[in-house]
Amino acid sequence: MSKIFVLGDRETIFPFEAVGAALFPVLTAEEFRRAWNEIKAQKAPALVFLTPAAYALGQREVQAARAEGKNTIVVLPFAVGETEPGLEEMRRELARAIGADLIGKKNAKT
Repeated sequence: MSKIFVLGDRETIFPFEAVGAALFPVLTAEEFRRAWNEIKAQKAPALVFLTPAAYALGQREVQAARAEGKNTIVVLPFAVGETEPGLEEMRRELARAIGADLIGKKNAKT
């Protein structure tokens, strides 16, 4: 059976506990590496959610894990400025999965 993991700051990830997710509060690269190694050690496939800040702490590890294809990894989209890596990533993954861009790109400001 798949397991759900969530990495990020405690305040943001806490609500995921309500659906049975395993929480990994991470604020430093070292905390990220420890949590990531624990997730990688799981035998069953996992669904891993990361806050944008957690993703920034371990981009290389996340990209390597995506290339392996064992786990589904999603950066949570948050509206935090002009660029949103989580939303762009979700748009790209949805388009790849269903063959259509349902979210679309943000219109340029005029």
